[in-house]
Amino acid sequence: MVLGLLGVLATGALFASELSREWAWAGTPLVMGYAAWAGLREWRKPWRALVLPPVVADDAGDDQAPALLDGVPLAQVEVAWRGRLGFLRCRGLDGRSVRTVLWPDVTSAHTRRELRLALRDRATSPSRPSMAP
Repeated sequence: MVLGLLGVLATGALFASELSREWAWAGTPLVMGYAAWAGLREWRKPWRALVLPPVVADDAGDDQAPALLDGVPLAQVEVAWRGRLGFLRCRGLDGRSVRTVLWPDVTSAHTRRELRLALRDRATSPSRPSMAP
C-alpha cells in the first residue's frame, strides 16, 4: 500500500520536474508499473515466525531451548528498538546472520511489548542457579 502511494508521488514528481509533458506522460506507466511490481513482490514474501521458548531455571544448569526463526534454531537473538521500529539481529547455530526489520504496521503494540518482555527475561535469567549448592 505504501509502495503504491510512493508510485503516485513519484508520478507527481515527474510532472513537477523540468521534463516536458510528453516525457512525463510517457514515464507515468513505467513508474506506476514498477510501484505495482514492487508492492506485489513485497506482499508475496513469506511471514517470519520468531519463537522464544520460556526461560526455565532448573538446578541442573541445563541449557535452555534455543529461539527459533522460521523453524531454524538460533544461537543469538538481539533486538534494537528505535521508537516503534525494531531491528532484529539473529545468528544461527551454523554461524549465519539474519537481519529483519519489525515495522510498526506488521507488529502491534501488544506484540512489541511481549517481545521486549520476553527478550528481557532471556537476557536477565541466569543459565545456572546463582546460589551455591
